[in-house]
Amino acid sequence: MVFQNFLYCNGTGSLAPISGSYYTTGTRGSALTDIINIHAYEGSSGTPERLAKDVPAFTAVLSAKDFAKPFWSGGGGWGPDTSPPPQFGEGETTDCLNNQAAFMDRYYLVGWSTKVLGYDWYGYSSTCCGTLWNSSGGLNLAGIDWGTAYKWVVGSTLTTPCSASGTVWTCELTLANGTAAEAIWDTSQICSDGTCTTSNQNVSTIWTN
Repeated sequence: MVFQNFLYCNGTGSLAPISGSYYTTGTRGSALTDIINIHAYEGSSGTPERLAKDVPAFTAVLSAKDFAKPFWSGGGGWGPDTSPPPQFGEGETTDCLNNQAAFMDRYYLVGWSTKVLGYDWYGYSSTCCGTLWNSSGGLNLAGIDWGTAYKWVVGSTLTTPCSASGTVWTCELTLANGTAAEAIWDTSQICSDGTCTTSNQNVSTIWTN
């Protein structure tokens, strides 16, 4: 793992430093590092919920000193627009755009529940990957949903981190205006052939709107 070997040069077996790669020795890499940065692309798995597993895999190799440092994602998203996972559909179809929009909200909510302090999206006006805007059509559905996720997250407090019961994920938060809120989604539902499926959920009577 490049991440581990850059910091400590202590990978073993198939994760050992590659011959001739001139990795630093001991903790010299760690000593020169102020911020731990990853790139959190989850398109290959097709599910932003993988962040809940992938981030702990990164933090598991950190020393206590490095674990205490700021942890960022300097770039991430679903990756290439033209070759998304099967559940995204193909290219700029309605199914693909709907599923990309759903990916956006889930990505930031699940990401918020991890140690990572901030997720930079790649890329807003990119012509290849994670595209949210273009000069001919403006914001697409995922770009609009980025705005929705922003309103949910910025200035709000995550009171209960996102977790799953089967395929149903929930997170509880207090919005910036003080309103208590709950986000719920079911990862078994999807948009396909022009139709988006849904599932009914029972919610507490404390939720009135």
